[in-house]
Amino acid sequence: MGLGRFTDGMCDLITSKLSASAAHESMTTARRYGGSDAAAVGLVDAAVSGSELFDEAMRRGQALAPKAGATRVLIKAELYGFRHGCPGAGAPGQRTLR
Repeated sequence: MGLGRFTDGMCDLITSKLSASAAHESMTTARRYGGSDAAAVGLVDAAVSGSELFDEAMRRGQALAPKAGATRVLIKAELYGFRHGCPGAGAPGQRTLR
């Protein structure tokens, strides 16, 4: 099952996007979040229905396209404080939860 082992990048992502209590719950129980629950805890920016998905993805993609590339990767790395797991960072390490 692999419960309790996370790459540094995955741990960094979870702890940067979720509150401490939500990160603890998701990492120790392997909780999966549906769309509206994921939006409520800040794991995703928005939750939309399947029929809205394509149009919303296109709208967001068109807005972000001018910012694509190495600069966007750097911004996300700085914003979320990733130490490992970013493109070009090499193989991610492993972190054991205690």
